[in-house]
Amino acid sequence: MLIRKFAETDAKEVSDLIIRTLMISNTKDYPAEMMLELTRRMQPEDILERARRTHFYVVEENNVIL
Repeated sequence: MLIRKFAETDAKEVSDLIIRTLMISNTKDYPAEMMLELTRRMQPEDILERARRTHFYVVEENNVIL
């Protein structure tokens, strides 16, 4: 397992992971409209913006971001 700083090339994979996790863990507790809005705010461009203004790290194993 490797913990490293986020790289711009990670944006798509991180976005996909966050969206997938939100859909698994939150869809039964929140309305579909809210889930759609959350996924709209977790696109790769949004992840890049967030990473520019925070300390952003990823954990990966076998070249897959966890």
